[in-house]
Amino acid sequence: MLDWLLPQPCLACGLPAAGGLCPPCAAGLPWNDRACRRCALPLPSADDAALCGRCLRHPPPATASFVLLRYADPVDRWMAALKFSRRLACGELLSALMRQRLGAAPWIAGCAAHIPMPLHPGRLRERGFNQVTELLRPLQDALPEARPGWLQRLRPAPPQSGLDAAHRRRNLRGAFAADPAVRGRCLLLVDDVVTTGSTVNEAARCLLRAGAAEVRVLGWARAARGMR
Repeated sequence: MLDWLLPQPCLACGLPAAGGLCPPCAAGLPWNDRACRRCALPLPSADDAALCGRCLRHPPPATASFVLLRYADPVDRWMAALKFSRRLACGELLSALMRQRLGAAPWIAGCAAHIPMPLHPGRLRERGFNQVTELLRPLQDALPEARPGWLQRLRPAPPQSGLDAAHRRRNLRGAFAADPAVRGRCLLLVDDVVTTGSTVNEAARCLLRAGAAEVRVLGWARAARGMR
């Protein structure tokens, strides 16, 4: 009734809408339905078994990835608003969209636990919250148990925007530490935005070096190749 009497603005276009999105904007969302099953890079093919050229040549440490949306308008605006302006309504909408689509990632059920991508303690104090944790909060009943302490950020990476993949990888060397409790377990690593994949790859390598049996990735937004 409140939505009908006092409709809130659509988070994409600003027109009155119920539930955060008006129907035209909901219909136009950039779903990442055609993607590499290993790294979730957007692909032109709809083949569920498709791999991108890079994963064929150099398989990443994660064995599977499901990333909900492409990093395009309005998703990029929502991510920035959540991360830098703490607009929690954007996070609530993104979590609701993820819940609708989790059935498209049946391999999640085989994971022993999920691990939110950690922030360095200094960055966490500066920002006041971890946006990945906020996105996951409404989804705890739909995912394996949370084990945030199993992966720690040892040092903050310099700003990654504007850097190519090689520079991002160098920034991230030695950035993570994993708890020995990961040994022998299949783990779901969760991040908000996957750009070049450098961060999730380095975190996954750290978990595997600590003895994890397998690492899979869940995310909200995936950048197309060529984006920095």
